[in-house]
Amino acid sequence: MKKALQQLLLDRELEMAFQPIWDLREDRVLGYEALARPAAHYGFSGPEQLFNVAHGSKMVHELDVLCFEAVVRSVKHIPDDVLLFVNVSPATLEHPEFDPGRLVYGITRRGFDPRRVVLEVTERAISDIERVVERALAFREHGVKLALDDAGAGNAGLWMLSILPVDYIKIDGSIVNRALADKTCRAVLAGIAAIAQETESVLIAEGIETPEALEFIKGIGKVRAVQGFLIAKPAIAGTADFNAAALRNRLSSSKLTA
Repeated sequence: MKKALQQLLLDRELEMAFQPIWDLREDRVLGYEALARPAAHYGFSGPEQLFNVAHGSKMVHELDVLCFEAVVRSVKHIPDDVLLFVNVSPATLEHPEFDPGRLVYGITRRGFDPRRVVLEVTERAISDIERVVERALAFREHGVKLALDDAGAGNAGLWMLSILPVDYIKIDGSIVNRALADKTCRAVLAGIAAIAQETESVLIAEGIETPEALEFIKGIGKVRAVQGFLIAKPAIAGTADFNAAALRNRLSSSKLTA
């Protein structure tokens, strides 16, 4: 798998899929998250294995740079009235050669407003929080918005939120689904919601795969948007359905809107 990753990095072959994030309050697409998709012939079972190998091989920075290049090529597919959510690994933000302006420069050259970009920083696998925060804040100087990804899944979330001002907090899907039957997870959700209210951050629930999970999230009342297979699966750029009206009709017919 390490050799396959090295070959992928040499070939510069990587596609981006996009998954919609649905705004429950305004009944529209809030944005699309860009998700890496390696070609099947490299042998990876999916993006999770790809990034696990990259982390284990100390090549996650190189992979993230490749992802940024793929995102830049794909911004032409994003509708004008929505946001673009882009992931970045903490290891990349900590890397001495990482340039926060590289992504911004690339998308700006293609006429995409960096103020429509939301950089997702995960709370998982952070070894140098101060460095991560410093680099993340550098994006703000270019107008890029920030999101804390996988909130509730790791140990650094509360500390991150205390020192990193974010515009969005994405609740990890495992917390959302376990909260259906677990009081402790519901308490975690309540804590995240309280922080979001105090910091005026927008809450997004990930991993919504069942009507029960969606109804539970809607019942909380403080979650602004949802993302998951129940809403729509990720689709490769160029083939993705960016028809918000069609998506709204599907959700409405399933009685899944707020």
